Amino acid sequence: MTNLLEQAIAQIKQLPETEQDIIARLILKALETNLVEENLSVIDESDTWTEEDQLDITSFSLQYAAPKQLKIFGKEYPVKSWRDVLETTLNAIADVEPDKFKDIMEQFPRFISRDGKEFRDTRKLVEGVFINVNLSARDINAFCIKAIETAELSTEEWEVETTS
Repeated sequence: MTNLLEQAIAQIKQLPETEQDIIARLILKALETNLVEENLSVIDESDTWTEEDQLDITSFSLQYAAPKQLKIFGKEYPVKSWRDVLETTLNAIADVEPDKFKDIMEQFPRFISRDGKEFRDTRKLVEGVFINVNLSARDINAFCIKAIETAELSTEEWEVETTS
């Protein structure tokens, strides 16, 4: 069966793209018809989002959205990048919970250090410590949430407004 499928794919790849598209549509239509006849669905139509679904959509959306404003602990800050979000979030935590900020420093040495030479790209916080800003938007978002939780503050008081 596998050998037959490989041969069919090889032959289809030799066809013009328009014909490949027609074949693909026919295959999908046949699969859809088969699923309908068996009362099955490819689409999960449940009303609930799993935690994995939420992480996937957040991850995807962060790749294409630029932050423009950070709302944290009742204050609003203009931001232009995810690096600004990270810097502003950690400065706000240090301001509100200085003792808990020390806990964050101890628990996350990959992100925060007194010595900026440990990181490729850094920013210096108000506390005089350095943060690693050589991170993806997704990693910055996740770390900000983790830092807020470590400081035992509410993540509901943290919101990043983005451009579309």
